[in-house]
Amino acid sequence: MVIREIHIDGYGIFRDRSLTGLAKGLNLFTGENEAGKSTLLRFIRHTLFGYPRRLEQRDPPLLGGPHGGRIHALLADGREAVFERDGKNRIRLLLEGSETQDPALWKRLLGYTTADLFFNIYAITLDELVGTDTLWASGVEDKIHSLGMGLGEL
Repeated sequence: MVIREIHIDGYGIFRDRSLTGLAKGLNLFTGENEAGKSTLLRFIRHTLFGYPRRLEQRDPPLLGGPHGGRIHALLADGREAVFERDGKNRIRLLLEGSETQDPALWKRLLGYTTADLFFNIYAITLDELVGTDTLWASGVEDKIHSLGMGLGEL
């Protein structure tokens, strides 16, 4: 899956903000402290895998707007999908002109990637990279080596 576009209705410091033109492969976001880099990463994580139970960990919209947003993606088979989630954890998936709230299809389209695997491999903050103990403690180290040898399962 390639993330092509991100639209944030309301999340943390972002309101009605779109990021377009994201490239296949690595996208690197840089900026000053408090520019919103970590907030953006949390938005992606929460949109794809769900909001935490604790309300204070959900990054409510500080500048207004409905809580949530959507991620436009190109799937491995060439189809386009839009993954949308609101602040109440309701999902909406748009695929080939059809809309569904089917969590099983959502998971299948994400390649059954778990939140932990995504957090530790696909989207890593500098703070997390410095604190690599999370990789070793979670068993992700073995998955990284397995994937590199072609033995891993997602």
